Amino acid sequence: MSEGRFAGLYDAFFDVFLRGIQRRVAKIAARHKCRRIVDLGCGTGSQCVLLHNKKFNVTGIDLSSKMLEIARKKNAEISFLQRDITSTGFPDSHFDCAIISFVLHMNSKETERKILDEAKRIVSRNGIIIITDYSKPSTWKGKIVEIPLKIIENLALEYHKKNYRRYMGRGAMDFLIEDNNLSVAERHRFYSGVIEVIVAKNEKE
Repeated sequence: MSEGRFAGLYDAFFDVFLRGIQRRVAKIAARHKCRRIVDLGCGTGSQCVLLHNKKFNVTGIDLSSKMLEIARKKNAEISFLQRDITSTGFPDSHFDCAIISFVLHMNSKETERKILDEAKRIVSRNGIIIITDYSKPSTWKGKIVEIPLKIIENLALEYHKKNYRRYMGRGAMDFLIEDNNLSVAERHRFYSGVIEVIVAKNEKE
């Protein structure tokens, strides 16, 4: 069974919670003068719709047909493609920006590396990769805010839970940056440091 089983509930649970973060992502893309954007693991397409409404050329990719079915109902003008985000089929340097939101923590370390390598390949030199995912809160307030998120993650499928625990146990976003040699230009923290948005420059040879 895939993550798509939650497709019908996803927006009801997360849309309000994520709206401010998605708006910040759109502002970052505008500030970096991105024109062509790909959302890797776009889910039900909320980020893509927001970007499309702000006149970006955006493509959403997800492996779940159920997620994409909901996304296409939101906006039929957006190109939503059912593909593996570790091997998208796009040419090198096709996009100015790749967005990866709440995808990496649920995958194995090997798949995480493949996703990031594919993002680097399809984004142009000096383009950007915007990653939104969990971070390790350093304050008591952050640790309290983190509790309901831990509960939600523990309701996920077994492989998802296992990878989430691994991701958090090894240092979350800090380890992700170091382990993948990401050249981070910006870091934005939300909800007392529980969630973080990083902007990595794609420094190709």
